[in-house]
Amino acid sequence: MPEWDVPGHGSWGFGKPEVMVCDDVLDPTQDATYDFLNAFFGEMMTIFPDEYVFLGGDEVDHTCWDANPAIAAWLAARNMTSAELEQYFWRQVTARVLPSSFAGRTVSIWEADALQVDPAALPAGTVANVYQSLATADATIANYSMPSVLSIAGDNWYLDSQCGGYNWNSWQCRYTVEPTSNVTSQPENLPLLLGGEGAMWGEGINKHNFDAYVWHGAAAIAERLWSPAELTKDVDDAKPRLAGDMGRVSINGCAPGPVDHGVSTPEL
Repeated sequence: MPEWDVPGHGSWGFGKPEVMVCDDVLDPTQDATYDFLNAFFGEMMTIFPDEYVFLGGDEVDHTCWDANPAIAAWLAARNMTSAELEQYFWRQVTARVLPSSFAGRTVSIWEADALQVDPAALPAGTVANVYQSLATADATIANYSMPSVLSIAGDNWYLDSQCGGYNWNSWQCRYTVEPTSNVTSQPENLPLLLGGEGAMWGEGINKHNFDAYVWHGAAAIAERLWSPAELTKDVDDAKPRLAGDMGRVSINGCAPGPVDHGVSTPEL
C-alpha cells in the first residue's frame, strides 16, 4: 500500500515546483495545489486498488512557510499562524480533494505525541498511525474516537533501534510491550485499536544487517499482536517459539541469527 506524505516530508518539488514553498513542502495557500492533488490522486487511485490511502501529515517544516514573503503576507491578512496553516491545509484536502479523488477509500495519517493533524479537520473514520507512544494512541482513541494503529517508536517497535544501545536480545524489550495496556481502562474503545506494526527505517540499515535487525523484533511484535495477552506474559517462555520462528526464516534464505545466546536456532 503506497503512501504520499503531504503537505511536507515529501519530494514533490522535483516535479511540481510551482506548488511548492521549499523542495519538500507544498503551498497550502494556492488553489493550484489542490487542483494538482486532485489530478495526481485521481490518477493514483486508478493504479492502486487498496482500501486504505496513506497521506502522512508528519514533520511539516513550518519555518519554510514563515520564511516565504507571499505566504507570510497571506497569513498576516487572515491573522493565522503557520501552525494553523497546517490544519487549514487538511480542512481544504477534506473538502476539496478527498470527496472527488478518494471516494470509497479510507484515509490514514501519522500522529506524534503532539498531534500533528487535528482529527477535527479529517473525515470521520480516518485512521491514525500513532508512531510515538501507547499513551498517544489511548488519548487519540478516547478523545476523538479515532481508529488507530500502533507504530510506537517510544515503546521500541521501531526495528532499526536497539532498545537504547546494542542489544543482541533487543526483541525482548519489544515483546514486553502489551499493545492494549493503555486502552483496557476503557474496554469499549478496544475495537478502535486496529492493530500495530513493526516499522523498519533504513538510515542505518543495509543488506548486510537487515536480517539481524528485522526478524527477531518482527516475530516478537507479531506474537504480541496475534496472541491473547494472558499467553504472552513470559519472555523466557517465548524464547523457544521465537527460536523456531527464526529457524523457519533461516530455511527461507534469511540470516536472522539466534534469538538468545542460550537458545540456538534449531535446524528445521
